[in-house]
Amino acid sequence: MSKLFTLLVMAGLLAGCAVSPFDMKNVNQGVTPQLVQAGNSYQGQQVVWGGMIIKTDVLKDMTRIEVLAFPTDNNGKPNQSAAAQGRFFINHPGFLEPADYAAGRWISVLGEVTDSVKGKVGEAPYTYPVVVARQMHIWAEETPGSSSTRFHFGIGIRL
Repeated sequence: MSKLFTLLVMAGLLAGCAVSPFDMKNVNQGVTPQLVQAGNSYQGQQVVWGGMIIKTDVLKDMTRIEVLAFPTDNNGKPNQSAAAQGRFFINHPGFLEPADYAAGRWISVLGEVTDSVKGKVGEAPYTYPVVVARQMHIWAEETPGSSSTRFHFGIGIRL
């Protein structure tokens, strides 16, 4: 009986673990948008960056997504309660539906750092680090009280 109980507990713990939507083995987790913006050369580095979408622009041959950067966890999910860490662009070859990548949605991208682009935030000049997307993930909207970090353990009957 105790072996069955142990197996059930272990299965519950494994089911509660988050799984990354990205293959993180070649990702340089030390490279952040802030480091690239500061002028450090990280071209060609594979990164997973995330944050909140500011806007999505469909251009001639690509879609460009402006993102307010937030630190990501080991699964690539943006930490919404952390302080923002600047902005960056995601360049995605081809068309993406702007309604699917609307302002306010949370996104993570696995891709390659290519360069920086001069732009503006309001009237202020700004240098945007650019990552070319290989894979992107839109995170489900969390409603109050639906945090994915909660853990419940119990045995019994619930009516």
